[in-house]
This record gives sequence, structure tokens and C-alpha cells, in this order.
Amino acid sequence: MNVYKVVERLDDGTLASAVAFGKAKVVYIPNEWVAAPKWLRESGYHLTAFREYEYAYTFAKKVISFKPWEIWLAEAEGVLEKLPPSRYMLLLAQGKLGEYAWDSWPKGTVMCRALKLVKKLKEIKPKL
Repeated sequence: MNVYKVVERLDDGTLASAVAFGKAKVVYIPNEWVAAPKWLRESGYHLTAFREYEYAYTFAKKVISFKPWEIWLAEAEGVLEKLPPSRYMLLLAQGKLGEYAWDSWPKGTVMCRALKLVKKLKEIKPKL
């Protein structure tokens, strides 16, 4: 299934999770399959993406970023449209799920057991 992934381009050119960092961070290499960190997969959390380009673009334009973000067309395996509760990013970065969760994900979010970035579609400049 095709999905749309928002990633951050780091100073060294690496593509990484746009909002996940620390122990939840994922590094993406175009045309290579990647999965969420093992501890997240074991807790039922996988890579997030958007089912339509418009949802990815709306998300990328709304969030404040300090590095360029990119929207990529991606191939996805194991797409889950029923999402677990979202979690607080600062705790995820520390390798913890925490107890506080809510049912609010950006519109159009899906979880994927594996993703492969296929084609860069758009760059979103940093918003400071």
C-alpha cells in the first residue's frame, strides 16, 4: 500500500523521524525497509504515516520545525488504521510509554509495521 511519510532532514543529510526522537527515533534510508524500534513494536506501536498526501502536507505545514521536513511517497506493509492511544513524545524519547495517553492522532494517520521511502515529493522549509 502507498502512504505518505513526513521526515526530517538532519544537518548530515540523514532522514529521520519528524517528531519522534531519542529512543523512539527512526532513521530512514530511501528504498530500504525500516521498522519502529523493537521496544515500541512489542508495545503495539509502529511507524506512522498518512494515507493521503493532503493529510501529510497539512500536518507538515502546521507543526513548528527547526530543520527541513520532507514528504515522501512510501510503500507500507502491515498497515493498521485502528490506532492505539497516542503517547507523550518526551516519554517515548526516554524509552517509556508512560501512563498518560489520549485518542488524538493527526487526521489521516495510519501505523505501518514496515515502511520504505520511494520518492521525495515535497520539502517544507523550517518554521522558527
